[in-house]
Amino acid sequence: MAQKELENELKNVSEQLETLRKKRIELLGKIAEKEMPVDYTFQNFDGTTVKFSELFGDRKYLFVVHNMGKSCSYCTMWADAFNGTFKQIEDKGAFVFITADPVDTFKELKESKGWKFRAISCHGTTFAKDTDFYFDGIGNYPGISVFEKLDDGKIKRVSKDFFGPTDYYNNAWHVIDLLPTENITLNS
Repeated sequence: MAQKELENELKNVSEQLETLRKKRIELLGKIAEKEMPVDYTFQNFDGTTVKFSELFGDRKYLFVVHNMGKSCSYCTMWADAFNGTFKQIEDKGAFVFITADPVDTFKELKESKGWKFRAISCHGTTFAKDTDFYFDGIGNYPGISVFEKLDDGKIKRVSKDFFGPTDYYNNAWHVIDLLPTENITLNS
C-alpha cells in the first residue's frame, strides 16, 4: 500500500511540476523583461575585457548564471552541476557564469574545481544590481537570466529566476533530500 501511495504522490507532483513549468515561462517572462541600459564591460580571466553584447557571439540568446562567488558553498555546488550540463544549454544559446568576485579570486576557484564553462567577473560594475541580483543590505544573490539580442542590437532580458535550496537547477538537492534529516549543510 505504501508503494502505491508514493507512486500516486509522485504522479501528482509530476503533473504539478508541468503546470508550474508552464506558469514559470509565462510569468517569469513578464516579471523579468527588461531592456538593458548599458553595454557593460566585464573582465575575462586572462586579463582582457569583454563587452556584454560580445558574450552572445553569433547567438540570439545568452544564458547568464549569476554566481555569488567563492564564499558561497551553494553557488559552488550549482557551478559543479552546470559544469556537466552547460554544453547542452549552449545548443540553445550562449552560456556564461558571471561572478561579483574579483577575477583572481574566482579564477583560482574555477581552476581548482576544473570548471570548463566560460566565466567572467562583473566586479566593479552595476550589472548585478541592474539585473536585480544585488540587494542592499544583503549583497549578491544567485540565479539565472536569459537575454535576447534584438535585430537592432539592443539587449533585453526575457526571463530570470533565483536559485535556492531544493530548486530545480541542481539535481543534487533532490538526491540530498532523500536523507532522513532536516539539517542540510554543504561543504564547499
